[in-house]
Amino acid sequence: MFKSLKSILFFSHTGIISLAILVLAVVFFPLMTDQLEEREKKQLQFIVEHGADHIKSYFRHHTDLIEQIADQPLVYDYLDHYRELGLIAHLASFQDDLPVISYIGPDGFEQVRVEQGRSVERKVSYRDAPFFQQAMARPNEVLVFQDPALQENGESVIFLAYAKYHYFGDDFAGLLLARVPLRQVAENLLQLEIGSTGFLILEDETGHALQIFSQKNGKGYKVLGLDAPYGRGELAHEDAFFGRCEVLGRDAFLTHTHLDEYPIRLWAVIAYDELMAGATKLQRYTLSIFGMVLVLALLVSYLLAHNITTPLIKLNLAARVVARGKTPELIQLHSRNEVGNLVESFNTMIANLRNTTVSRDYYNTIVTSMRESLIVLDMEGRIQSVNTATSALLGYDSAELIGIPLNNILRLDQGDVQQLMGRLCCGQVMANRELIYLARDGREVSVLFNAAPMEDQDLVVHGIVCVAVDMTERNRTLEELRQSQARLEQLSITDELTGLFNRRGFLTMAEKQLQVANRSKDVLFLLFMDVDGLKEVNDTLGHQVGDTLIADAADLLRTTFRDADIVARMGGDEFAVLLVNSGDEDVIRRRLKDRLATFNQEMQRPYDISISYGMAAYDPAAPCRLDDLLSRADSLMYEQKILKKQRTP
Repeated sequence: MFKSLKSILFFSHTGIISLAILVLAVVFFPLMTDQLEEREKKQLQFIVEHGADHIKSYFRHHTDLIEQIADQPLVYDYLDHYRELGLIAHLASFQDDLPVISYIGPDGFEQVRVEQGRSVERKVSYRDAPFFQQAMARPNEVLVFQDPALQENGESVIFLAYAKYHYFGDDFAGLLLARVPLRQVAENLLQLEIGSTGFLILEDETGHALQIFSQKNGKGYKVLGLDAPYGRGELAHEDAFFGRCEVLGRDAFLTHTHLDEYPIRLWAVIAYDELMAGATKLQRYTLSIFGMVLVLALLVSYLLAHNITTPLIKLNLAARVVARGKTPELIQLHSRNEVGNLVESFNTMIANLRNTTVSRDYYNTIVTSMRESLIVLDMEGRIQSVNTATSALLGYDSAELIGIPLNNILRLDQGDVQQLMGRLCCGQVMANRELIYLARDGREVSVLFNAAPMEDQDLVVHGIVCVAVDMTERNRTLEELRQSQARLEQLSITDELTGLFNRRGFLTMAEKQLQVANRSKDVLFLLFMDVDGLKEVNDTLGHQVGDTLIADAADLLRTTFRDADIVARMGGDEFAVLLVNSGDEDVIRRRLKDRLATFNQEMQRPYDISISYGMAAYDPAAPCRLDDLLSRADSLMYEQKILKKQRTP
């Protein structure tokens, strides 16, 4: 029946896969259906318990409000003072949470009633009402109850009663009765969603429906009319939480929960069809998937058979080509199985037959695409071939370089070139040596030169290959970095405003000069100066003019003293000068005084430069630290400044 290997593989794979799918469908479909139903049950139970928690929280909040209201003097002292208006106002302040609330006296008569924040005259007696007796028997405790006899306006209401007794003694202080409409309770259930057919039912303890809330457009609940009984009837298969029966004419699934101490029970109801919609969809999907998987199984079986037989057919055809003495194309197959290993071995055999030498086109492509200069030399050092990068680097055509000696383009003596060739021909390698290539236009090109011998399988050298990397751009970058570093170092010791040394530069240069003076035994003079009146100039003429004053003072000192002297701005309006071989102090003072007078006359500024200074001599015979020398000059400067102020009227 099956004459080919492909048909045998195809039908065997198809049968195995189809049988496996059928077994999985039979075993797992009921299991998945039960799991879906169980999940929906738990979801419905979670919804009803979540809703019950909301209702409990609502009642606890209102219970706390009742106790809070009763703890006010207006309530527990009402029988003593009868401040009716105050009590009405007090009860009205809670109208948002308790729209109807009453105060009942010990005789059971309703003395104050507040509806929607207003006092009403509709007051009744509750002496015979069961809740009144229960509340009086359980003082200082909130009683939550539901009494159809007390319903008003046909609306279902939950009542909260609180009999207040004084903490000390058994005297009655009053009873508060609050009415909470169930529609107000339902507002706490607006966020619950139980499907398009779901609704909630609030029952009393007797099973009577107090309120039914049906979901509307997924945005809350509307109240269903209670003209017809909703009738749960008998629950089919009812257990502690779940049941199935007809509710409001629908085959429904429902679950419930009690609200502990509160006299109501909450039911969550959903159409059974909607509850089991997931299982129905699963059944349809399973059938669809089974059909698709069956088709896929046919396709996979065909592909498996095709993938096994196709390489064998190609191997057969390629073997026939080899038998005719030709080289076939490699068989493209990436499988790692036994057939793939067979094809890989066959391809290796074909590659060894076809690629005994490296393709020249492949070699040329690599050489042409290189960014580095590549030169091939013969054993005599003559150029045999160059790549495009070499021609571009040196400005020659490739043909112009062929046959010329290497030393024509390499700045090396003939002896050095011969020594280099000798080492390379002996099998040595030259790596990362900086040399100079000579371009056609006379330029010198710095390169990082590498050379190695080309050897055959018997280690016989047949030529030299040279690779050079253009270092021009790198060297230019390094030079720019060195210049930038020098500029940064200069900026670190120079004052930006005046161009003089800054404090750091002065201290550095002065320390070196003191060392020289100690060796040469020369006397040095240190002037520490302060520009007078800088603050007044800044205050009256502005800081820009103040900066000009500082710059003028710097120019004055720069032109007064020699280049060998160290002139610096120490900061703010302070300057320092270290004089070398400058004669005696009188000569220095006279020079500074004359230059100051001339400078003020020539510059014609809106200010005259005035400088207070102190001069200290450094004697190598009695050396001291630079800090001490600065301190002495600074003290003398301040003495001069004080004398100036004393002479000024």
